[in-house]
Amino acid sequence: MVGSNISFSHPVGASTTTGSALAKGMTGLLVAVSIIGLWAASLMILLHLNITELPGWLLPILLLWQMFLYTGLFATAHDAMHGSICPQNSRLNHFIGTVTVFCYATFLYRELLSNHRLHHRHPASEQDPDFTMVNISILHPGTFTL
Repeated sequence: MVGSNISFSHPVGASTTTGSALAKGMTGLLVAVSIIGLWAASLMILLHLNITELPGWLLPILLLWQMFLYTGLFATAHDAMHGSICPQNSRLNHFIGTVTVFCYATFLYRELLSNHRLHHRHPASEQDPDFTMVNISILHPGTFTL
């Protein structure tokens, strides 16, 4: 999130709060709740539409809109992993992360949080769950041998 008060030089979840922590926390919370609300309302509306009755030009716009909101869900979950959604209330912060990552793809937040911490402790190494030789070989078969 732009304006995040989390520094990557600190452990994941460590806060380097400056200025008004309450104002920053409220901004992150407001953005997170807005994304969740827009995503839920949009999904409910789109699931009730008969797409055969919509003009063809509208479908790509609706698809892009929903993709934007799904990206927002993931970005919100990621920001929660860094403690920047609601820095002054860790439980609320992690609750928002749990909700958004579940809505995004029914992922488990605690598992992703654990892997994300490993990712920041060991970037681009064998201990990085996002950057293992197995993951690379799956994405690019024949490029690497295990």
